[in-house]
Amino acid sequence: MAEIIQQVEQRTASLLSYRKFSQKQDETIKDVPADRYHSLHLAFFILGMGAMVPMSFFLSANDYWMFKFRDIDKPFDTTVKNTLQKNFQSTSSVISSVSSIITNILSSLFAYKLTLRARFVGSLAVTVTFFIMYTALVEVDTDSWQLGFFILTMGIYFLNNIAGSLFMMSNMAMVSRFPPSYLKSHMYGTSVGILLGSVVQIVCLWIGGSSTQVALMYFLIGTVTCVITLAVAFMVHYIPRFNYYQGDSIADTKKSLPSWDDLREVSKNLWPLILGAFIGSLAMTMSGPAMTALVNSDHHEKGDPWTDKYFVPVLAFLLPGVVGLIGRVLATPLLNRSNVYWWLAVSIINSLAVTPLIMFCNSNKEHLPILFPHDWQFITLQIVISFINSYLSTLSFLSMPKFGGENIELTFLVMATLVGIFMHASSPLSSVWVNIQ
Repeated sequence: MAEIIQQVEQRTASLLSYRKFSQKQDETIKDVPADRYHSLHLAFFILGMGAMVPMSFFLSANDYWMFKFRDIDKPFDTTVKNTLQKNFQSTSSVISSVSSIITNILSSLFAYKLTLRARFVGSLAVTVTFFIMYTALVEVDTDSWQLGFFILTMGIYFLNNIAGSLFMMSNMAMVSRFPPSYLKSHMYGTSVGILLGSVVQIVCLWIGGSSTQVALMYFLIGTVTCVITLAVAFMVHYIPRFNYYQGDSIADTKKSLPSWDDLREVSKNLWPLILGAFIGSLAMTMSGPAMTALVNSDHHEKGDPWTDKYFVPVLAFLLPGVVGLIGRVLATPLLNRSNVYWWLAVSIINSLAVTPLIMFCNSNKEHLPILFPHDWQFITLQIVISFINSYLSTLSFLSMPKFGGENIELTFLVMATLVGIFMHASSPLSSVWVNIQ
């Protein structure tokens, strides 16, 4: 859920650039400082990747969290999950909601009072600190205080998510000022960041070792990635081309807030997209890792590399990320005021009839029937649902300039904020879906 929201926010900021960049088209190319060695492209790639690392690495370490919260009185069995294990992903989603919805709203209203550098460096410094804590806690024996460790983990995640949300919102403010070529670099970095956690987790599992040894390697890589992002966030302000497009960050802190009349007018123009986003956010609570990480292989064997070790990391985390990336790449700005209702109808059908099917796959159920017991059925549903959700959401954001009129920047910011609110507010439903299975 958190990764979906960050994808939406990053896409929003990217599209803002076309309006911002057009304001500089009358200036000659000789006025623009050179991008020596493509250093700004590389910086944008790393910043985009770093924006996704905190959420991606935390959620993708599923094998480690399942080991930490296992039933210590029984042999560790990945197919049988206790209360803490079953509710880990869904509780993470709720924690993310409480922190992110507050941070996103406050960031939209007041974060501009701080300079971009202060927001970048401050939020990333907090993220690095908490990744160091994740790493340090790996070797701590928590078997005697599992519930306390669960609460501590969620508390750290809550604070880390605040820092991550602030950094992401700051990325939005930054990338909206730059030309499309740099935004592509940022988007590529974001896509890599979404997949990085899953890929690193799978590689660490392949290297081998106990769950704690794998987690130690995993979080060390995450910490190093965050440190590199922090260094880039600090150094990017010394690149002349960056300062040329970024402008006067001190003057930005003195901007006034948009009026309520402007907000109402923008919301009136966007209502079909807003309604579709609201319905889609409800459906996405059924298809996220909170649900898919509970699915077991239909021919599970304890100790088998595929069914016991790689099944969940590959199919619950990596596969949706890859398919979602394909959906975002293939989406084009097709919507307008005359055909948007077809998009809305498809979104409703997908949300009510297609996405909920994932709840009937092969997991430990007490109430719902298993209608799709085989691995190939789960894989097919993951591909179809991930592609449709990603394609439809990206399609709406790509088409948004046709609905914004002259107030294009406020249009994107309003939509990004509302989508964030919808998804965060609906995420507690994931706990409901988990417990009614």
